Amino acid sequence: MENIVSFSTKNKHAAPGWLSEWSINQKTSAIRFTAAQGNFLARPVRRIEGSFKVYDALIQANTEDFSGANIHMIIEADSINTGKRKRDRHLQSEQFLCVRQFPFLRFRSCSFEKAGQNKYILEGELSIRGMTRRVVVDVTYKPGVDGKTGEDTVCFECVFQINRQDYGLQSNMFFEVFVEKEITVQLELHFSRLPGVIF
Repeated sequence: MENIVSFSTKNKHAAPGWLSEWSINQKTSAIRFTAAQGNFLARPVRRIEGSFKVYDALIQANTEDFSGANIHMIIEADSINTGKRKRDRHLQSEQFLCVRQFPFLRFRSCSFEKAGQNKYILEGELSIRGMTRRVVVDVTYKPGVDGKTGEDTVCFECVFQINRQDYGLQSNMFFEVFVEKEITVQLELHFSRLPGVIF
C-alpha cells in the first residue's frame, strides 16, 4: 500500500520556531494492538493481534531532553492488519472503523513531561472514528545512533489500554459478546532528526 500520510516537513528541513524536529522512521517503528477474545463462559481463550502499516509522526522540541515537546501522529485506518483479510475488511467497515468516512486515526500531544531517568508522561488527544478522548501514557525514551549514517536517533516506547467503546468501536452482537472492550496498544517509535536544527 502506498503511504499517503505525511507531515509537511517530511524529507525537508526543520521548520522555523523549533530548535529541533524529528521525523519517524517507519522501517524500524511499529504500532501494534491486541484484544482478548473469549468464549461462551466469558473466559479469554486467545488474543487477537494486529498492527497498522501506514502512518507518520513528527516531534517538535525546544529542549534537548524533549520536555514540553509537541508530538503529532496520523495513522491510515485502512492499513489495519490482523493477518486475516476477512477480519480486516470487517474492521475497516462501517460497523467498526468506518474508514471511508474516517480515513485517519490522529494523535496530538497536550503535554510531554519528564518523570525520571529516560521516563516521561505523555498526555494528549486520541481521535478514532471522529471521536476524541484524552489519554495519559507512560513513555520510555531510548537515545541511539544510526549505524549507517552516524546520525542521532531516538526511540519512544509505551504500552497503554483504551476502551474501544469510548471511540464508537462496536459491531455485531457476536463481536460485542466475545471481544473484550479493552484494547492494548503497543508503540515502538523510532525518530531521526531533521536537518537545520540547533541541537
